[in-house]
Amino acid sequence: MMSLEIRIRPETDLPIFSLALTFSFYIPLYSPFLFLFSPLLFSMKRSSLPLIAGIFSGLLLCGIVEMNQMKSTTGLEINQVDYITVEVKEDSFLSSKGRMIVKGNLIKAEGMLRTECSASGSVLILGSDEWKPLYQGEIVRFRCAVDYLDDARDLAYIAFAEGDPEIGGWSSPLWESRYRLISLFDRGTVSMSGPVRALFLALYRGNSDYLSGELKDNFRRSGVPHLLALSGFHVAIVVLVLTGLVKPLIGAKNASALALPPLFLYLLFAGGSPSLIRAFLMFTLAVIFKFGGKRTGVFELLLLTACLQLFLHPVEGWSLSFQLSYLALAGLILFGKRIQQNLETRLPSFLSMPLSASLGAHLSTALLLVFQFGEIYPVGLVASLIVTPLVLLFMWVSLVFYGMGAAGFPAVLLSLSDRLSLILYRGIESGVSFFAGFPPIDFSRGLNGAVYLSIYAIVVIWLYRSIWRPYGRREKSQFKLRFPDRN
Repeated sequence: MMSLEIRIRPETDLPIFSLALTFSFYIPLYSPFLFLFSPLLFSMKRSSLPLIAGIFSGLLLCGIVEMNQMKSTTGLEINQVDYITVEVKEDSFLSSKGRMIVKGNLIKAEGMLRTECSASGSVLILGSDEWKPLYQGEIVRFRCAVDYLDDARDLAYIAFAEGDPEIGGWSSPLWESRYRLISLFDRGTVSMSGPVRALFLALYRGNSDYLSGELKDNFRRSGVPHLLALSGFHVAIVVLVLTGLVKPLIGAKNASALALPPLFLYLLFAGGSPSLIRAFLMFTLAVIFKFGGKRTGVFELLLLTACLQLFLHPVEGWSLSFQLSYLALAGLILFGKRIQQNLETRLPSFLSMPLSASLGAHLSTALLLVFQFGEIYPVGLVASLIVTPLVLLFMWVSLVFYGMGAAGFPAVLLSLSDRLSLILYRGIESGVSFFAGFPPIDFSRGLNGAVYLSIYAIVVIWLYRSIWRPYGRREKSQFKLRFPDRN
């Protein structure tokens, strides 16, 4: 067998420059939080240094990873590749255009005259919507044409598959066990009607393939696509269910620790998206600090989690899901409480709390969304007030419905539960359809970097003047330093 080394990208520039550009958004987004507002909440030593250390360690590790992976192609030329064998690195999913998307790690490449070469690198495979789903850890052989993929940080190649894939087993018994668990879980949804089952699988398993393209697009255009992404929202529900069962018997502290193994199994089961890993790591660190008798702020915990996640998987820092997850939670922590204090005199608490959380997350992620997509959906601030409670209620009702089906409840009760879940589904569908009709703010027409920075600076200055400064003065007056008299 010939030896083949796969080149990650044909570019020749030093990776540190591209890394610096990739991570440069942290500077304008986080610097106001750290150097303008941090004296009001926490000391510079506790807030700035962990973040700076995390960013630079992430940059360094990403550089090391990229330098190790940038290899020259030898042996079989890329235009001679007819078949590739890969290990699937993520569960497959359907694109907005209906094509099956598979991400895999190359194992072997085959060319004309059955020439076989060992291969390395990552590949994005475009397949047919008629394929059966492929799961993480599967060994699959594709007939395809392969080309370089230059505009993706964590992928080397793109492959256009022809025909059906050939399944060759599993890379590890762990992934096979996960597949069996997923199959068992999916079989428990047979009593659900089609729309209810589709939304249930999207919310609890992260598989939105069964949702209609129109519904997924309406979630995006209504400004609430995060509701379909597995994140801390879902981890909180799992933790509440797990701790609620044993908390009366062993106490809250022990119940939190006991929830860690099942939560890790859920992380493995759901696929481990960056936002889900972030939530799991934060909860794990919180439990460790609680048992160690250490008190730490939520923002410091977020910074420590970011450093740890970048250390474990440096390339994940390029993921948009990773960036939005941390920015949204940082905005909620830093801005949410202050905005709520400003709104609670004007709005009831059941409106001021979710609105302040949405506004804080929106402010911290707006610049990145504009940079990535050229538009934002401000209607999401209002849509989240209506759609989020409906989604949360659907998750609880459908989870009880699923448990009833697994426990073998009578068909009459299952039918009633399905009708209730379907009513909530229709409400969610109508809500996102209504808010999707509002136009976005389009920044893509002639907007340059100077205007981006100007808009962001205006928002930060307004927020500081209208919210932070009055409360900052009040807090400073309460925490005056007093030194003992030496006499």
